Amino acid sequence: MEFDRKGRFVVPQTGDWGCLGRGWENYLAENILPGTIEINLPLLRKPAVGNFLVMRHAERIHSGIFIQDSKNIKVENVNLYHATGLGILAQFSEDLTFDRCHAIPNPNKNRYFGGGDDGLKYRTAKGRLLLPTVNLQV
Repeated sequence: MEFDRKGRFVVPQTGDWGCLGRGWENYLAENILPGTIEINLPLLRKPAVGNFLVMRHAERIHSGIFIQDSKNIKVENVNLYHATGLGILAQFSEDLTFDRCHAIPNPNKNRYFGGGDDGLKYRTAKGRLLLPTVNLQV
């Protein structure tokens, strides 16, 4: 994904196929200096000069917070700075409240990327879903 350097948002149409195209797995990566990797791959769309290109470094193996088969759950005052999958996943549950929950890149470490997917995903849930104060930027 490409992140706008100034606004720190994901530039539209820059995930997986939008930038890399099909067959993106067939690339050559070389460690040319400590901390610097050169990737040889013809991009469909090149990132704007000065922006950051962030590549997922792990599979979507787990969420930062996982709620399942639960009722009357309240999650509050949480700063979730990184998850390799979804920030918060709630499924097969009912009556959920998320207050002052922040799934965000760590601002103290100048991070642009905090997770692999959605900040909050709820599925097959029922009842009330309350989000008084939530900030989801993963």
